[in-house]
Amino acid sequence: MQGQVNVSFKDYNDLEAYLLQVYDEALDYKNNTESGAILDTFAQIPFFCNINNFLYTKFQRDLQRYSYSQDTGTPPYQGGYGSTPKLWVQKYSIIKGVINTHQNREVKKRGRKTKTNH
Repeated sequence: MQGQVNVSFKDYNDLEAYLLQVYDEALDYKNNTESGAILDTFAQIPFFCNINNFLYTKFQRDLQRYSYSQDTGTPPYQGGYGSTPKLWVQKYSIIKGVINTHQNREVKKRGRKTKTNH
């Protein structure tokens, strides 16, 4: 939300609705990508609620599965690509996109710091 706005939430549904508003704004900002909007939304969470409200064990397991698969070069599920659940392929794409966007932003940030230090 642009500018300073006081928000209050009656319940978790209100919080989720507000989070989606923040995401939509992040998506519209400077033609942001979905991955960039996810990162930007995540960065805003501490300004309006406790981040622990969004730390789900299920999502943590997805991140662990992704990391383990990447680190060890093993597939996330037994069998070939065809036996991998479609939902996992979607989650994998989102996780990979967010990580790549974060890494690209860090490289750009370091590049700007290097230029200003000379």
